[in-house]
Amino acid sequence: MGIFLQKYFDLTKINTSFSFAPFYQFLQKRIENEDDVKRKMLQYFATRIEEAGVQERDIHADELPKYKDLLDILYVSLTSITIDGTRDIWGITAPFMSTFAYGTPSLYKSFIDVETGWLKPEFISNFKEIGMVALKNIYKTILHQVYNLAHQSKDEFIYKYLDHNTGLYRFYKINFNHDFIDIKCNSELPEIDETVINGITDDDNFLRYMLKTLPLTEFRFRGFGVLTITDVTQQQSLDHIKERLWKLKADDSCHEPLFEDLQIAVKSLLGSNKIEIGAMPFILLNNKMVRHAGEGLLTNTTLDETEIRAFFKEIEASGKPLIINDVREAPVTSLFIAKLLDSTPYVSYAAIPILYQQKVLGIMELYAAEPGLITSEKIKLLENLYAELAQLMKMGHEIFEHSIREVISDHFTVIQPSVAWRFNEVAL
Repeated sequence: MGIFLQKYFDLTKINTSFSFAPFYQFLQKRIENEDDVKRKMLQYFATRIEEAGVQERDIHADELPKYKDLLDILYVSLTSITIDGTRDIWGITAPFMSTFAYGTPSLYKSFIDVETGWLKPEFISNFKEIGMVALKNIYKTILHQVYNLAHQSKDEFIYKYLDHNTGLYRFYKINFNHDFIDIKCNSELPEIDETVINGITDDDNFLRYMLKTLPLTEFRFRGFGVLTITDVTQQQSLDHIKERLWKLKADDSCHEPLFEDLQIAVKSLLGSNKIEIGAMPFILLNNKMVRHAGEGLLTNTTLDETEIRAFFKEIEASGKPLIINDVREAPVTSLFIAKLLDSTPYVSYAAIPILYQQKVLGIMELYAAEPGLITSEKIKLLENLYAELAQLMKMGHEIFEHSIREVISDHFTVIQPSVAWRFNEVAL
């Protein structure tokens, strides 16, 4: 798609300009049909644009600072009273212009370089994905305005970003609003087959078709687009984890990169890169725990197996997570946790039972070197993953048992049940 875009999409040749004109025309139409209260407000907005003398003409990027008051009016008129500029990310830009004309403080703090008005360097490498979606939505606007056709695809998309400062994923829902962009064609419009448009569901194929059929150089764009960005890290981290868990269930050959990705995603869901994650399945062979089947603090071979098994039994009986905020202040009943964390830098710990049909298949661990990071509220965020974790843990048990049987059948003849335990140990 990259080479294809270079051939058909030259940003420097697109005729585009910032203008208040489409918004002014929108106000004029609304003024005619609104009641007295809204009409006065809309008339005020229109009058301010008229007084600035920009109800028709285009505005060069260098001129925009002169019209900050009008840009403030756009912000007030296009957003609800509940929006918080320090938290909500919102901005406007001319069609295909490389700089933002206006934005909330949170937009500039999170994404925009104040000096250039363009994306911060860490986002530029990922801009292609955002640009593709913006391009798709421009074509949807052309189809709607010029051809009165609708293309069934979302106006928003989810952008995943790895924050290098925290090492955590951030997920943003980006919505493009092109209601205030006026589009004119410089030549005779080609015919568009509505059935073809409706039949293209893949975004890449849609853009290929549109770029060939309707080159953007044949159009003039004026007005401004509205960009709304919402942080959806919590929900999308949850969805991402579920998707990765099911992928791991379907293909365990990519275990290592997937597990690393899962660790980042779980930390992102919990909102902290200071929380470490472990998991230990409860697998017995010859009535002994297979300790190295897991990864985490419970795999510590210096711990007495009797104590670990008693701990698993205790967790299974309660069916609830065990949370120790600060082991240094924990009651005497947490002596096992104190021993578990001894000689480690960790003081905060949680053990979450992974249950299947009321039996504990394993334990998911969270641990941190600072108290207060692992709370019941954060553990609650993981509740929606329990079903997937249980399925994955059950699959791990089955794979282990199958692997043992496979090794024995490949290397040994038929064995007597009385000596099977010896072969189990050799196979392990």
